Amino acid sequence: MPDSQDPKQTDNNDLRNAQFSGGLINAESVNAGRIGGDIYNIHLGQQTAASTNPAQSQSQRQRSLSERDSLEKAYTLQSQKVAQIRTALVIETDVSRKFQYEHQLQSEERTLKELGDKLDAIEQQLQANVQNVILQPSGANSYHTRSDQFQKEVPHLLPYLANRREQEAQLSEVFSNFLSPDSPTHLVCIIHGDESQCHYNFLEKMRKVFLPKWLNLDPQEPIIYEYPLEWPSKSKNLHNLSNQLCKNLADVVLKNSLYSPESINIAFSKHHHPVIVHTHLLTEDLQRQGLDSLNKLLEFCYSLHQIVTSQRLIVCIFIKYKIKRKKTHKNLWFKLLFNLSFVFLKQYRYQKINNKIRKYLQVLSNSDINYIKSQSIIVLPELSGINQGEVENWVRCEDTKQFVGEAMIEPLIQKVGEMFEYWEEQTSSDTIPMSYLAEELSKLVKSLIAVQGESA
Repeated sequence: MPDSQDPKQTDNNDLRNAQFSGGLINAESVNAGRIGGDIYNIHLGQQTAASTNPAQSQSQRQRSLSERDSLEKAYTLQSQKVAQIRTALVIETDVSRKFQYEHQLQSEERTLKELGDKLDAIEQQLQANVQNVILQPSGANSYHTRSDQFQKEVPHLLPYLANRREQEAQLSEVFSNFLSPDSPTHLVCIIHGDESQCHYNFLEKMRKVFLPKWLNLDPQEPIIYEYPLEWPSKSKNLHNLSNQLCKNLADVVLKNSLYSPESINIAFSKHHHPVIVHTHLLTEDLQRQGLDSLNKLLEFCYSLHQIVTSQRLIVCIFIKYKIKRKKTHKNLWFKLLFNLSFVFLKQYRYQKINNKIRKYLQVLSNSDINYIKSQSIIVLPELSGINQGEVENWVRCEDTKQFVGEAMIEPLIQKVGEMFEYWEEQTSSDTIPMSYLAEELSKLVKSLIAVQGESA
């Protein structure tokens, strides 16, 4: 429980009743499944054929985006709950309690899968209604309508378009070779960075911006399809890793873990464009399973070439480095002292494994394995913080200019300068993590548009 909370208050996002070797995880303390379920039911209840009213279509899209964001939060919450139950199951020694944990885990994993299915359904609906992958005005003349301009929401991806030029340039070069007839049919792309660099939004940028541009897709065509591949973070048997990953892939592609290679191949062949398969690993996963798990993962990627022969795949491996989090302690001072040694030890371990991962990726990037076995492997430059010049370039780009208007460019640049000045005073750093930056840019854009509306 955060120190600032009243002990009598309850929080449905909390797992405070979880006990190891002493009791089951309290399923009532996390209502992630219900959160997602309620949102999903509302969404489906209102879903009809695409409206011919542009303003109504835009409104429906905004609701869907909001519902997707809520479901993503619920999915994250449920994932944390499942992880805690798995941990409890591993360390529990009492046979009867292990049996109870196993049944509880099966139930919570079903809820997690349902949330994932609901996210997929909403995402597919959003894909079907995409008219413009970046900016979707509420009508043909919406950018010329003064009242609409002052009320429109900042597009979800817009603030995340700041920078990532280095990664885009390297990926573009490899992708042009990937599309040639004599190239490997699968591309393995490794994206790594600390937990504040918004890995999922980089995936969305690849899917909705980079690839449609490189494939010369019509804006009204469905965007690139993607399938999340769950990483078996608790598995210690690396010899069975490839088989487990195949089952997880079949589960998301076919909605059934009982599969045949032919059925997976047929499912992928139905798509007209290259398909993205993405998996996500944390520092904790590689600390627990060892760096050899990355070798096994690359072997699995090669086995996909033998399974999926009818479609080009882009396998994205996201590696998220755990970093030190700042926490405020408002409780008694001795609590801080008690936890201090534990925190420093944990952070030291994170830094140690993070450095090992970086060294592994550097060796991999320079090795001859990059272009063999019918797959091309690319390790993108590490995702890092954004500097002021890069954000000012974003302000002047066509997407931002189209959204805020020419008159707002200079005021926005001034606000960006103030933001970086404040950040550097507080952190002694001249770069801002993407997670913080995107949130602040959205706020800046909204505030400037509101001021412009008041003065109009």
